[in-house]
Amino acid sequence: VLQQFWSNSSLGFDFHQNNIPLRKAQGHYITTLLSAKVEAILRRGKKPLFLVVSHVAPGGSVSDMAVKEEDRFRAYIRNIEHEGRSKFAAVIKSLDAYVGRLVDNLYSAEILNNLVILFMSATGGRSPFD
Repeated sequence: VLQQFWSNSSLGFDFHQNNIPLRKAQGHYITTLLSAKVEAILRRGKKPLFLVVSHVAPGGSVSDMAVKEEDRFRAYIRNIEHEGRSKFAAVIKSLDAYVGRLVDNLYSAEILNNLVILFMSATGGRSPFD
């Protein structure tokens, strides 16, 4: 179980696996880490499977790590002139790519035909990218 804990301080380490700090995750983008973990679970092929994938993207802010990771998607959204909105669109494009990979992996694991996928977003209200 991968967990991300949030706090208002800069002290401590907030990314854990089975309640143990996952130090090797430091310096990596959580969306990428979660996607890799899901792919590893699907490769194991254990059935039945109940899987909840809670990406934090787009989240309330776009960190430097997210922007660095999402630069590869900038070509798709280069017509957006506002820098904040451009970053936000790159993060959304990245999330879309990860969801697409997840569906492809579910298909490869031959469990897509007996599956319910719910996609929800808790992000709403005023955007910090305005």
